[in-house]
Amino acid sequence: PPKGQSGCLAECENRAKRVECDAPLCKAGEQCGNRAIQNNTAIKIAITEGFGVSIVVATEDIPSGVFLGQYTGQVLANKELEKRIGKEYTKKQKLHVLPLNQDLVVDASIKGSICRLASHSCSPNAEVVAWKVGGLDCLAMYSIKDIKANESITFDQSPQFQLLKTSKRCTCGARSCQKILGGLANASGPLMCGVCRTKVVEGGTTGQVCLHPALATPVCGECLEQYRQVDWAWKLMTTKTPGKEGACRWCTKTGKMVNCSDCPKSFCKKCLKINLGGNYIKLAETGSWTCLVCDTRPLDKIRAVLWAEGEEAKTETAGGDLNQSVGSIMSDSGHLLNPGISSPGITRITRPPGQIHSPGVRGSPQTGPRGSPQMIPRPMGGIRQTRPGALRGGLGPRFPGPRGNSPRTPSGLSRPGGQRAGTPFPLRPAVSPRLLGQSNVTIEKVARQSPGPAVQQARSGQTEAIINQLQRYSGLSIQPISESVSHLDGIVKEVEAAHRILQEACNEARRISKEEGLVKSKERIGEGVKAARAKLAYVESRL
Repeated sequence: PPKGQSGCLAECENRAKRVECDAPLCKAGEQCGNRAIQNNTAIKIAITEGFGVSIVVATEDIPSGVFLGQYTGQVLANKELEKRIGKEYTKKQKLHVLPLNQDLVVDASIKGSICRLASHSCSPNAEVVAWKVGGLDCLAMYSIKDIKANESITFDQSPQFQLLKTSKRCTCGARSCQKILGGLANASGPLMCGVCRTKVVEGGTTGQVCLHPALATPVCGECLEQYRQVDWAWKLMTTKTPGKEGACRWCTKTGKMVNCSDCPKSFCKKCLKINLGGNYIKLAETGSWTCLVCDTRPLDKIRAVLWAEGEEAKTETAGGDLNQSVGSIMSDSGHLLNPGISSPGITRITRPPGQIHSPGVRGSPQTGPRGSPQMIPRPMGGIRQTRPGALRGGLGPRFPGPRGNSPRTPSGLSRPGGQRAGTPFPLRPAVSPRLLGQSNVTIEKVARQSPGPAVQQARSGQTEAIINQLQRYSGLSIQPISESVSHLDGIVKEVEAAHRILQEACNEARRISKEEGLVKSKERIGEGVKAARAKLAYVESRL
């Protein structure tokens, strides 16, 4: 490289293989930039205390692809680690263990570099990878995103749980969160593999299931082994679609594919239809689609039946959703009112036969005719039950009768706060004087209004809510038909951008050929063609 510039950067073959250059053999000599561990490069991270926990943060703005530090610890064999966990480590001991290769691990539980204290995230800004340095394996932490100063350093810690053959619930909150870290989870049957649809847990039993490495969904042992044998880097290099892997990330097979707009991953329509339904495929084919690795929220229903080690088993009970929906209703005394779960703050009175009892009204049990002063209801905040027979006081719960002197309350007695007895909140006033099931029935006839001129209505709130939910949980960009013109404009702009990239590459290539030679000129043209091809591939996916 020229004087004052570093060599062995992105074009270095050793760097691509994650092997540091040897000083005597490297052509760049002292200007080699691929010896970060050998040169003891100063780390750019530090420890700070936050909320009583040590947090690793960046000390300066760090671009992507920069060496952050070496992940150090005690190098042990796998069997030695198992003995140490069984004899020396207690259950409260916090483990920091990462695999180094097939036979060795790095145990930083007792001592090691500060890289071990970095937090976990399913969408991390750094990664810990194995490098060859002088013929030996080492673990190094590199940034994979642009990191700002004082920003927390995070990396994916799922290899640690896979090594320890355990699992843990993840609460990082990222769009790509896997929910359960590790290669195993517990589940209740019946449960089938998401690839070949074979039963992995029989009905009525509880057992462990293997998790898909990329999706954290149930998978059988054969499909898991088939996924581990695939070289995805080779798939990306040999695919027919530029910039896309061309094979399904769920079943590793090829076929009718749907490509992600944010990453090179692809999924086949068969896997999407079997696991998420045919409607999801229609949504995926409309507009730009975000894959199930970048946005895992469509998989939440599949993962809902799984639980990590140490968690209680999840069982589906009848009326569970109803209990959750009304769980926020509280009584006047502050106790939770739930029709499916008895609350200790509510005393249920059993009345003997012969006594009059109004369902849903809490009051002292007194005998006597209905509406007598001895049976004045007290609003205690219960759940109003449906009275058998004809409805009284209105057309139903949505159209209650007028307030004031109703047949249930004696004349001259008013309800406190304008509430109906037994309800924790006031109901809206009546909209019609119709009183069914009583004497002196009055029915008003309202003339139908003549239809006015047709006016184009704006999109209703319910439609907006549905579209927002679809975009939120499926990762799709949904646009009405009226916005197809703007969609076309965006495609045209992308094509024009590709044209400008090629034109600029040609102009610079002519200039470079005169100053630096044909080799650099060809490299510049190749870069321009590659960038323009990515633009055109994106345009093709949107057509």
